[in-house]
Amino acid sequence: MKYLFLTKGGAYFPNLTKNYHGAGCFNWYKCMEGDVRLWSELSRNPVELLDYDLIHINLAADDIGLAAEISKYLKESSTKLVVNMDYSINYMDKSVHIHELIADIQACDFAFGVEPAQTNLTHYIANMTTHTKQIKIMLLPHPVDLEYLNKKWIDYEHRQDSLIFHYHKYDGHLDIPWLLCYGLDVKHKIVTGYTNTTWDVKEMPEWEFWPFAPWEVYVDGLSRCKYGFEYRTHKAASRFIMEAAAVGVPVVSTHDSFMGAMLFPSLHNPIEDFKAMRNSLELLTTKDDFRLSVAKEGLERIEKYDFKHSKENMERLVE
Repeated sequence: MKYLFLTKGGAYFPNLTKNYHGAGCFNWYKCMEGDVRLWSELSRNPVELLDYDLIHINLAADDIGLAAEISKYLKESSTKLVVNMDYSINYMDKSVHIHELIADIQACDFAFGVEPAQTNLTHYIANMTTHTKQIKIMLLPHPVDLEYLNKKWIDYEHRQDSLIFHYHKYDGHLDIPWLLCYGLDVKHKIVTGYTNTTWDVKEMPEWEFWPFAPWEVYVDGLSRCKYGFEYRTHKAASRFIMEAAAVGVPVVSTHDSFMGAMLFPSLHNPIEDFKAMRNSLELLTTKDDFRLSVAKEGLERIEKYDFKHSKENMERLVE
């Protein structure tokens, strides 16, 4: 199958080469052993689209409208179009125009979401319209570059006594995570991916703040930690938990993190049950046998999302 990941561009595009190591939707072109190209280049000679068996578009804000735009060139051809939903939160906060999203889904042959809420939303949008085209939809998490991440493994005796918390710009607060971690007997507490300046970091002097960094730099830091924490108030798959599992870092999470349930179910808690989350954090950071057992479980479970299995699942979707 000749595969193309098509995009209008954006901040990540200059780094999308065959040597790119990263997360999320950009792993698909490596997983499928395909190409990644700019629409501004292909639009000069759109007949080149027909050189591909499958064209994949990520329905993020930068690329909304692209699927509908190129579909006119694919009519009466054997080339198929697959789209995936980006974070559902994008549609809730109006960064994506809902009518363009509907048009893109109508234009595709296949679609997928990376977690259940996304997938259900895709089904709903496909079924709510008067569009008669049958669209095959499934739940299909983005691949994780397990081969690369396995090389980053560090033996536990050489790791720091560090808890890493992954910050999410959509939530925009650190108050509750700070409360839940307050007083934990951990030498280093780290916030990674911090981009919000509305919360004064001086309020958390015992925490180390890692700014948003290149993916490889972030992974190097992640692999030196022993414990992870993710507190979400919106539905998402969680690339952080996938990457943490691959480098042996168990993660306490809330029910809004899909991969928390898939990879570390014993550390997965209702978002309103603060006592349960605190208990999970204390258990993880004080009981080495428990930590090692859940880390091993995560390593075993993450394998189903590697490039080999993900490629097989994509082929199953588009067959």
